[in-house]
Amino acid sequence: MAKGEAQRYGLGIDLGGTKILAGVIDLDTGEVLATAKKKTKTKQGVGELLSRLGDAAEEALATANLKTGSVMSVGVAAAGHRRAKSRWPREYPDRGEPE
Repeated sequence: MAKGEAQRYGLGIDLGGTKILAGVIDLDTGEVLATAKKKTKTKQGVGELLSRLGDAAEEALATANLKTGSVMSVGVAAAGHRRAKSRWPREYPDRGEPE
C-alpha cells in the first residue's frame, strides 16, 4: 500500500445450517484480522436469522476495531438444499425449476 492510501477491508460471512461465521480481512495483505461465530438457529425464523447475521458481522468488525463504513466489500456464502437423488438445488428463484 502506498503512503497516504487508506487501508481496504473486506467482510466475509458464511451462513451454514448450524453456524454463521464472519471474518474481517485486510484486502491488501490477505491477513485475517478478526472472526466471529454465532449459532444459526433457523427454527426461530427469518427475523432471528437476519439478526444473527448482523450480530456476527458487527462482532467481527468490533474485534478488528473497525466501523461498518470501513468495509470496502462484503461476500456472503450460503449453501442451498438439494433434491434427493438429484444434483440440482430445490429452487432457482430467478430461473424457475430445472428441466
